[in-house]
Parts: sequence; structure tokens; C-alpha cells
Amino acid sequence: GTGQVFYFTNLIIGTLGSFLFSFSLVIIYFFFFAWSFPSIQHTVWSVVESQEDGRWPELLSKMDRAIGEFFRGRLLIVLMMSVMFGIGWFWVGMPYWILLGFGAGLLSLIPYAATLMWPVAILLKYLDMSMGSGSSDNYWMELLVWPSAVYLGVQFLEGWVLTPWVQSQSTDLSAATILLVVLIGGALGGVLGLILAIPFAACLKILAQELIIPRIQRGNITEVHHEIYTP
Repeated sequence: GTGQVFYFTNLIIGTLGSFLFSFSLVIIYFFFFAWSFPSIQHTVWSVVESQEDGRWPELLSKMDRAIGEFFRGRLLIVLMMSVMFGIGWFWVGMPYWILLGFGAGLLSLIPYAATLMWPVAILLKYLDMSMGSGSSDNYWMELLVWPSAVYLGVQFLEGWVLTPWVQSQSTDLSAATILLVVLIGGALGGVLGLILAIPFAACLKILAQELIIPRIQRGNITEVHHEIYTP
């Protein structure tokens, strides 16, 4: 009755508040990064121009391609999640399953933001059942269990199958490495860490393969330090 409506409303408000807080942190971090980007760019190109062998421009070009491939892979994951959410919620009889699937997939651009659509889907199902749709014999199964199972199932597939598989193809990192860096990034940097972990690891791998490992193999550790840090 009315108590259930208040419960689901409070659940949605709480989830929305948590999402807005996390999203605002991402915006703040991005603002400060954009604000300091000119000085970062100047520093990077100062290092690039100081290299006589001309490898740094090629190195930065590879990093740029890796970051671009990461975001293209992320968009593919969003599309696949939209389809899975939509089909799953259609299968369990959710109203507005197309809009819910598209919204949940789009919000997946930001880690855990799709959580916002979970209580929204349940609330819409509750309103739909209150108007006479659905079976009263399986009330809680239809209202909570099946919609939640779809959401949790898609999130599980995204975290443990889609992201490792797609991003390993697009960034030349192994699936195990993808899982590891995402866990570390989330633990160290929260939402922002989850977003930046994979492209950061991809760039770090390029730097290691092209610059650090060849020097180490030749036994010239000091040359690595000099090439990276000499202004």
C-alpha cells in the first residue's frame, strides 16, 4: 500500500543521492584536470622535444590510440549492456523495458551508475502491478526477485566477462590484467579510479614495452632514468 510506495520512493532518493555525490566527484576531478591540462601538455611536450631520437612522439601517438580504443570498447560494452538489460527485463515482464534498458546501459558509462535504474525499474513494476497487471500469487517474485536477478546478472556479466573480454581486445591487455587493474583502481581511486584504471594501465604497458624493458634488457638502468626524467 502507501507504506510500500514510501519505501520505494526513499530507496530511489537514497540511490539517486549516492549517484549524484559520486558523479559530482568525477566532475570536480575532471574540472581540475582540465584546468591544469595546459601546464601538463606543456611539460609533456617539453620532454618530447628534448628527445633527440624522436621516439617520444611515436610513443605518445600509441598511447593516444590505446586511450581511443579503450573508449570505443567502453561504448561497445554500453551497447551490449543496453541490449541485455532490455531483453532481460522484457523477459520478466517489466513495463517500459526499452527505456529502462537504454537508460541502464547509458548510465553504465560511469561505473555503478546503472544502479540508479534498479529501484526505478522496481517502482515502475510496482505501479504496473498496482493497476492490475501481474499475478498476485507471485507478487514478490515479479516485483523484486526477477527484476533484481536481471540487473545483478547483467552487472555480473559486465564486470567479469564483457569488460575483461572487450577491453583486452581493444587495449592489448590480458583479461586477467584488466580485472586486476580495475580492482586496484577502484580500491585506490573510487569511481574515478575505475574509469581511469584501464587506459592508465594500457599507457603504462606501452611505456614499459617501448622504453623501459629494452633498456633493462641491455642492462642500462641509468639510461631509463635519464630518458624519462631529463628535461
